[in-house]
Amino acid sequence: MSALIVDKEAKKAEILAAAMTVFAEKGFGRTRMEDVAKQAGIGKGTVYEYFRSKDELFFALYQSILSTFHEKIFAGRSEQTSSLAALEQFIILSLSAFDEWHEFGIILLDFWTEHRRGTEVHLQFSTVYDMSRNAIAELIGNGIRNGEFAPIDPVAAASAIIAILDGIMLQRIFDPQLYQKLDIKSGLLGMVFDGLKPR
Repeated sequence: MSALIVDKEAKKAEILAAAMTVFAEKGFGRTRMEDVAKQAGIGKGTVYEYFRSKDELFFALYQSILSTFHEKIFAGRSEQTSSLAALEQFIILSLSAFDEWHEFGIILLDFWTEHRRGTEVHLQFSTVYDMSRNAIAELIGNGIRNGEFAPIDPVAAASAIIAILDGIMLQRIFDPQLYQKLDIKSGLLGMVFDGLKPR
């Protein structure tokens, strides 16, 4: 009888999908690795073969979603005719992602409350923010060089945009009915581009 060949990437994806379901149902704090194993239909030991801890499992899920998110929001960036169009696409797709992954936003908030500054997970989140900040700063820098944007600090502007988007995500979580009533997209685009345009 031939040995069973396990597709490790497929198995990892199955565990992450199960983790998403359990985290959404129980929250980060109350989820146990046993719960994820049960949801995935595997033994707890198998989960630990792929992820050493619940923190590591959660962050792998976060990275997986973020990778899909970045692929979506930065896809076709080089095809845009202007930095303005590329930044507008980024903002619009970011807002649509909040709706698509609303459930995960709630889980992420729960996860943040469990961790303190200086932990390994905190440092990993810092790296993730650096990646987003650098990508947006590059767009703004290009816009400054081609005269579309005012000569401002691209990194500071990118940080401000990320902070605004994070704040919108929180409002989406805590007051979804108000969020649905407001024309967030038009208001945000108008505010950002008014601040960036040359004087």
